[in-house]
Amino acid sequence: MADPNLSLRKLSLWLNLLLIIAVGLCATGIAFWAGIVPANLGVSLPENLTENTPMKTDSLHPLDGKWVITKASDVDMRDDHEMYLEITDSAVYGEGPCNDFTTRVLISGNDLGFMPIEIGRESCASGPMRHEQDFIQNLMRVSRYEIQADELVLYMVDVEALRARKVR
Repeated sequence: MADPNLSLRKLSLWLNLLLIIAVGLCATGIAFWAGIVPANLGVSLPENLTENTPMKTDSLHPLDGKWVITKASDVDMRDDHEMYLEITDSAVYGEGPCNDFTTRVLISGNDLGFMPIEIGRESCASGPMRHEQDFIQNLMRVSRYEIQADELVLYMVDVEALRARKVR
C-alpha cells in the first residue's frame, strides 16, 4: 500500500516548484513594465553616445515633433492601436497600444540612443500587450536614424527597426 504522506510531500514539492516559477515570471514582467531593462536584452547606446553626451539643444532639430509609427519590425501594426513618438528637445513621449511612455534621447549626428524607458503600468489584452513589448524592445535597441522624405527611419545598427511619418 502506498504511503499517503509520500504522495502529499510530492504534491507539496511540485506546488512549491510551480510557485517559484510563477514568481520568477511575474518578477520579470514587473521589471519590464516598471521600465527596468534586464541586462540580457542587449540594450546599449551607440559607442559615441554616453549618459554624459550633451543633450541636443537645437529646438528646430528635424526630429522634433510628433511621429506616427507606420512600420515596426516584428510588430503587428493595427489601425485600432496607433503608436507614436513625440520628440521635444531631449524628451521623448510616446504611446503604445496599452501604455504611455517617456524617455530621453541622445543624438550626435545621425547616431541616436534612448535612455531607459519609463512606461505606464496599464494592462490590456495579450495581443496588444505583446506588440507593445516588441515595440519598446525595438526602440531600446535603436542606434541611428535617417530622415527619408517625410519619414523617420530608426535603425538597429543596419536593420530597420521602426518607420514613422511626421504629423503636421
